[in-house]
Amino acid sequence: MRFVRAVLLLWLSWNLGLRSPVVAQTSLNSQSQALPEVKVSLVARDRQPTNTGMDTWRIAVQIPPDYHGYLDTGDEGFFIPLSFTFPGLEEQGAQAVMVSRPVGERDEVVHATVLRGSGEFAFRIEAIPTAAMTAAALPMTLRYQICHDVTKICYPPQEVAVPLHATTLTGGMSRSVTPVTFSRQPPSASPWSVEISENLHWWRDFAMAQQRARAEQKPLFVDFYAIWCANCKAFQQLTVSDAQLNAALQEAILVKIYDTDADFQTLQREPHYPELRGVGGQPLLPLFAIYAAQGVLVWKGQDYQAVHTIVAQLERAKRVVTP
Repeated sequence: MRFVRAVLLLWLSWNLGLRSPVVAQTSLNSQSQALPEVKVSLVARDRQPTNTGMDTWRIAVQIPPDYHGYLDTGDEGFFIPLSFTFPGLEEQGAQAVMVSRPVGERDEVVHATVLRGSGEFAFRIEAIPTAAMTAAALPMTLRYQICHDVTKICYPPQEVAVPLHATTLTGGMSRSVTPVTFSRQPPSASPWSVEISENLHWWRDFAMAQQRARAEQKPLFVDFYAIWCANCKAFQQLTVSDAQLNAALQEAILVKIYDTDADFQTLQREPHYPELRGVGGQPLLPLFAIYAAQGVLVWKGQDYQAVHTIVAQLERAKRVVTP
């Protein structure tokens, strides 16, 4: 009798394991629900002789702890580096020329030069000698993207305006920037649209992809994607270059959901996807999900390099017993 009971318990444990709804690879830190702040300050203005019509502005940028910004686009051109524009300078008869920037450090994990902590940028402001520049009329715009050092999850690129008022130019003033999300329009999605990447076909409609998964009795792989997300682009390359991953994805139904799609906004409200709601309304990408053929969510993760995990979970999804 004990033997029969032990066998029954093992059988139940195995089946309950297969029915387990989600295996999460990463999760949100509920203690950090605010956007990390990047601080900008004009630390000095070196005035040149009045007849030269030139000043040098030194601008400091402070990246929050445990994050990094980019000083170049990286080896693959995926990243968005720190950049400055000075709207209104031309109207004032002047232009800004960058003369120095932080050296930063080479990060071999992301294959880019990154800035951690603080760094200083210097600009030579070349003005027409006869033109009088009005400091209050010279706003500065900083565009940046920061990523977490450990998770490698990146926030959407931000554009922030920092007005250079006269008080700022004389004394230097630190400002915590208020981000405005930068976005571009991705390809439009329709129920029948498919995005082709080499030998992989990505549906662009979630409901249609679910129907195909049920009809063909295949796992459904979901790629939550954004054009600003460097690791999303890196994963797309990996789906083609990594033979094991490519073969596993060929045996699944694939769907790519952009952050501007209606499907994305719908799934943001799902309790399974706090990552899509993100921090301060900014989604945390990349994010991947795997469903069994009948619609059971069996896994989600954010590590785009976790090829063995993704392949194993796709195989596991084939065996999930639907209630």
